[in-house]
Amino acid sequence: MTDVAEKQPTARYVRKRADILEGAVEVFNRLGVRGATLSDVAAGVGLNLTSIRHYFQKREDLVAALVERSIGTLTKVAEEAARESTRERRIRALVSGYFDLRRRIRLGQHIDTIHFADVRTMRTPHAERIWPMYSAMFLAFRRAVATHEELKADYQHMNARAQTVIAQFIRSVFWLPDYSVEDFDRVETHFLDILLNGLAASPKRWSPRLMDLPDEERPDKRSIESFLQAATQIINFEGYRGASVQRIAEKLNVTKGSFYHHASAKDDVVAACCDRTFRLMSDAQRLALSHESRGLDQAGMSIATLVRLQQTEAGPLLRNSALTSMEGVTRHEMTSRMDRIAQRFADMITDGVLDGSARPCDPSIAGHMLMAMVNSAEEAPRWVKGMDKENAVDLYARPIFTGLYS
Repeated sequence: MTDVAEKQPTARYVRKRADILEGAVEVFNRLGVRGATLSDVAAGVGLNLTSIRHYFQKREDLVAALVERSIGTLTKVAEEAARESTRERRIRALVSGYFDLRRRIRLGQHIDTIHFADVRTMRTPHAERIWPMYSAMFLAFRRAVATHEELKADYQHMNARAQTVIAQFIRSVFWLPDYSVEDFDRVETHFLDILLNGLAASPKRWSPRLMDLPDEERPDKRSIESFLQAATQIINFEGYRGASVQRIAEKLNVTKGSFYHHASAKDDVVAACCDRTFRLMSDAQRLALSHESRGLDQAGMSIATLVRLQQTEAGPLLRNSALTSMEGVTRHEMTSRMDRIAQRFADMITDGVLDGSARPCDPSIAGHMLMAMVNSAEEAPRWVKGMDKENAVDLYARPIFTGLYS
């Protein structure tokens, strides 16, 4: 019988594997999970491809290891916060722990977390390990933001509360790099202020009107709109690899020839889905600006409309994480468009502060947090059972305007 000790990895093996993970996360976050290869990782850590395969046979093995490590890192932050004695102390510790993590990552004192772009696209055998870990992370966050008594009384709102915080943390990797590490204390303070106290000057007056967008009716399955809806669903749930014209046509039960004049290459499909998402978000903002005179009401109407849209047949919107699968120039263009939409939300909040409808806050951070909430609303029903178009605004949009614990 083989000695068990002989199967244990050596210290050198463990150290080299950790070095590969540290170098790989930078490569995948920069090039995207789809864009980076094992050869790119090998070049980044100064090894050849054969050496890399000694530790990770396939790219998927390496990505899974990074996702597992990242989930474990965030779970630890939540578990430490959950030990605090009161609800407010726990949420403060949760935010402080997360910003301290991002600070240490920026200073090179902690390995970065991988962007959670393709967690939902993981396949067997990795999915069997990763999804239970992600569920455990969700439960750790829920323990940090909700008491046992609150959960028993209203599990929907408590799950929505936990998902809100997770979504804000996950999307912060897109906007925190715009800030110097020396400014993190200030950013943390303003982020926590919005999370706890919301954006509305008076929570009682936040009652957004909803409006129908031009594309909210389900289109004919042979139209370009139906093509883009199906493609967006596939990209959101199956990742970049699932977004072929053939796969989209199969979902709609039509021939792929019906759509080849619209998009034949996969990158064209993703770009067209981005265009549709940005168009719907811009339409919501423009309609709100034309219907409401006060800044907070403009933000509330557009956000509530988009959150509800995410729960209808006219949805979903393409998740921001899809941008990591695009080529450099296209990704830069799409990221710039996304930033402009976030800036318009920020401008609405600025106007709200000036007209008295919004609380004094950092409008730039508020704009990013509103984007995070809209972006994650499509996935929220997975964690908030029973969330639908009738209650999504109350469950998921209200907290950002009236405060997490209002």
